[in-house]
Amino acid sequence: KQWYNAEYGVLRVIAARESDVGTLICRAVNQKVDTYTAQLDIDFVVGHEIAPSITLSDISIQLNSEITVEAVVYGYPTPNVTWFKGEDRVPIRTGGRYTVQSAMLIIDEAQSSDQGLYIVMASNGVGEDAFANATISIGVNTTLLVGSAGGICGLFLVLSILILLYILFRQKQKKEYVPPLTAPTPSEQEIEKRIRMSRNSASPVGFNPKPGLGEIPKQSVYLRKLKSKKTK
Repeated sequence: KQWYNAEYGVLRVIAARESDVGTLICRAVNQKVDTYTAQLDIDFVVGHEIAPSITLSDISIQLNSEITVEAVVYGYPTPNVTWFKGEDRVPIRTGGRYTVQSAMLIIDEAQSSDQGLYIVMASNGVGEDAFANATISIGVNTTLLVGSAGGICGLFLVLSILILLYILFRQKQKKEYVPPLTAPTPSEQEIEKRIRMSRNSASPVGFNPKPGLGEIPKQSVYLRKLKSKKTK
């Protein structure tokens, strides 16, 4: 318990209370493994009244975490503890996400609306009431943010790589248009040579040595001129 302080073989009870009544046992062990035990009976003197005092510390907690605020209360009789929120001192009672256990306040799943000023009051009818206040700060878990940001960046990188690969694949599959090759127009000497050959032998398949003017392809301007000269 935080109201005890044990150091260098001395046990100090910072503020005696009724729950401290009983027997304390002190055990000492040396290097020879010898054990020594001492016993002390503690009794509380009834009628010795102590005015209340209370302390409270600021807390910083992560969003959606559990908040536990514990006040250190002194006094006899045992003081009654009351919790308030804000400068308007709105009373806090057990219910919903809030649990009040005397000097302890528990808030489940901390939200941004839970941050702010909290006031605690201790009273036992002896002297004046004691007050303490603390501020609760709600933060964001930066580890989760960094993890989320890293996940988004990684997803974006993967998508970018996939898009790039798709573009490269499409470019590879795309075929450039190659216009069909046209047969070269034969020269006048070549035509005359073919005509002489056709007279001496059977005409080759697909070759007409004397095509009619209407059978000459329209795109062959040279053949039309040649036909006109022979007709004249």
